[in-house]
Amino acid sequence: MKKMNSSRLESLKKSFDTKNVRFGSYSTALIVIVIAIAVAFNFVIGQIPEKFTSFDMTPGKLYTIGEKTKQLLSELDEDVTISVLAEESSADATLNRLLERYEEESDHITVKYVDPAVNIGAAQTYSDATTNSVVVSSGNKETVIDYYDIYQSDYSSYYTTGSYSTSFDGEGQLTSAIANVTSDDTPILYSITGHGESSTGSSVESLMRKQNVTQSDLNLMTSNGIPDDCDCLLINAPTSDYSAEEADTVINYLDNGGNAIIIAGYTDESMENFSRILAAYGMELADGIVMESSSNYYQYPMYIIPNIENTEITSDLAEENANILIPQALGIVSTGSDDVTLTELLSSSSGAYAKRVVDGTISTYEKEDGDIDGPFAYAYLAEKETAESNDENDESDEESGEESTGGRVILISAASLLDETINSTFPQISNLDFYMNCVAELCGDGDSENISIDVKTLTPEYITVPALQSVIWMVVTVIVLPLVVLISGFVVWFRRRKK
Repeated sequence: MKKMNSSRLESLKKSFDTKNVRFGSYSTALIVIVIAIAVAFNFVIGQIPEKFTSFDMTPGKLYTIGEKTKQLLSELDEDVTISVLAEESSADATLNRLLERYEEESDHITVKYVDPAVNIGAAQTYSDATTNSVVVSSGNKETVIDYYDIYQSDYSSYYTTGSYSTSFDGEGQLTSAIANVTSDDTPILYSITGHGESSTGSSVESLMRKQNVTQSDLNLMTSNGIPDDCDCLLINAPTSDYSAEEADTVINYLDNGGNAIIIAGYTDESMENFSRILAAYGMELADGIVMESSSNYYQYPMYIIPNIENTEITSDLAEENANILIPQALGIVSTGSDDVTLTELLSSSSGAYAKRVVDGTISTYEKEDGDIDGPFAYAYLAEKETAESNDENDESDEESGEESTGGRVILISAASLLDETINSTFPQISNLDFYMNCVAELCGDGDSENISIDVKTLTPEYITVPALQSVIWMVVTVIVLPLVVLISGFVVWFRRRKK
């Protein structure tokens, strides 16, 4: 009996010692190892932040945050809570993925979801907000971003084309709200009116809100001077002159540490007092509209694409090789004031020249005798040094408690900079970015950064193939390629048959 059991055991042992069993064992072990490696690899990948493992392939980069947002988040030193008014499982997917990027960029950002249908307190507090609206809060400050401000629809062309466009402003709204709730104050910019000034337009107003700058109108004729809470003045392309008293009010405000953005455009009116404001800061306008050389204009010599100088205000635009388009620009000339430092922001080519306007027209684009030779500046930052007071002024300053500190002026010589038609027709130009950089520099004593971010389009960009090309590609794909495959197969078959 023992001998029989030993024989069976020996037979069973030999059955497992076959080549097939050994090969199967090796295969099984290899499969187990591969599965273990795959599980370990997926576990490790799962611990890596999503921003390193996923790629934003959307046309408008909807899930990608820009450098302005990254810089703001990297400098955060206060905790910020972003609350989405929706159940997480039903919240907007695009917004969710964008919020994940914010959390990954800063440990101070916390995202949570609050369902008003369940949370009675949230339902009462935010009863006017729509589902998927966002509440950004830090300390005692909070900002509510309505869902319909995140997705913006433009119906302006609906009645002519039957279509409308939708844009996603998630990053712009969120970044602005974070800056707002973590900021100590809100700068105020006063826009002077009463001299035929141009409106800044809805696009600029939207960007100003994102920059958390309050913009108000100011009529110097009816107001009691410039308000004490004014952080910056805007003089936007006046077409009639200031009075002597108004010009003195502006100059005195600037000389006592004020800031101003002055945009000048062509006008056939006499602008003697307006010119005094510019002269007080070492600048004057050339008499005529500038014509550029071929490398610095678009289609026509007066459609100017200026050189962007690399300064603190324009460094981001210069590094990106951005383009600014300013039709019918004037030239700015330095008058060489000893107490004013001028920094060129936008400049002309060496071949630029200004042509005088006669009876409202320019006879030719070509250079003629009597034209004013360049080069010119199209934008200057003018900074006046601290005034040296004499003994009499020192005594009066001590009594009044005021000190003359000198001011800062950014002069831009093109009313077209903020023209909404130009900026909507050429969305790739950086006119508004340049203007908002100037606002950021002067509103807040130069400490603030331009955090205003443009909306991102959701409209797909279709590739239109000309009719001739479509016919060519159809012939290639439907006739030529199948023939090549058939002929190649026949050649291979024929060679093998002969062998």
